[in-house]
Amino acid sequence: MTLDLLTQHLQGGLTLGTYALSLENTANWITIDADQDDLWQVLIAFAMTSTMPLYLEQSRRGGHVWSFFDEPVRGKDARRFAKALLMQAGFDLSSQQQRKIEIYPKQEHLEAGKPGSLIRLPLGYHRRVKVVGQPGKRFGFQTPDGAPLAPTIREQLALLAYAERVPQSLFETMLSEVPEPKKRIPVTTPFVTKPVDAHAPLSERIKAAISVLDFVSRYVELDSKNWGFCPFHDDQHKSFGVDTERNFWSCQAGCGGGSTIDFWSLYRERVLHQDKTFTATITDLAQLLGL
Repeated sequence: MTLDLLTQHLQGGLTLGTYALSLENTANWITIDADQDDLWQVLIAFAMTSTMPLYLEQSRRGGHVWSFFDEPVRGKDARRFAKALLMQAGFDLSSQQQRKIEIYPKQEHLEAGKPGSLIRLPLGYHRRVKVVGQPGKRFGFQTPDGAPLAPTIREQLALLAYAERVPQSLFETMLSEVPEPKKRIPVTTPFVTKPVDAHAPLSERIKAAISVLDFVSRYVELDSKNWGFCPFHDDQHKSFGVDTERNFWSCQAGCGGGSTIDFWSLYRERVLHQDKTFTATITDLAQLLGL
């Protein structure tokens, strides 16, 4: 980031975005993005009564709620804090309603070689809104009653430079409202496998040796209908399922699906933070299954 880039952003020469997570998987702030006006109005009403330091930014549709921390916090705790805010505002995190609200950071930790999710930096011009003679429309910060946070963008910047932070004590109190989910600890007993053709390729032997259900259920707690919380994203409503007839898993929230090999490749990358390549995955699986 340079002063020249920031100046161009504020003048409309370009549009900057920012990533919420640092390379150490910590966050200095959270943003709640409500693209629907009815959800945005709920957040505004909450801000009117809340003593939490919240900053409301208008957008093309709805708006963003920003909150800044006293010190960097873990990505997973930043997301838990945002969920606690949404719960206080009256949102049901297990409902479809929560899907329409995005929390930044979107990830608890960065995936290998990926920077995370980008959100547009405030106080620039939104280029999807056409204004004659302008590069777009500028949406600033506002008070809960709809007035500008300050009369000019320069004055808004001055206020944001000294934005009120969430005290660490209050941050920890908020976290207690959203307990950290307990991860399922895989059973360490050996897998029960079926006899396989020793001359078949290793990948085919892996698929034939154990069903997707029998393997996946070691790592995902499934209900009687074979549905559970997806281990690959911040799941709130059991979007992960196993189809026993067609022998594959899938995530309705977009994490993908497929065979045991596909599952273990993604599990190695997102949960174990290990090499997800095909060779590394089937080598590991062969050892796990005793093939």
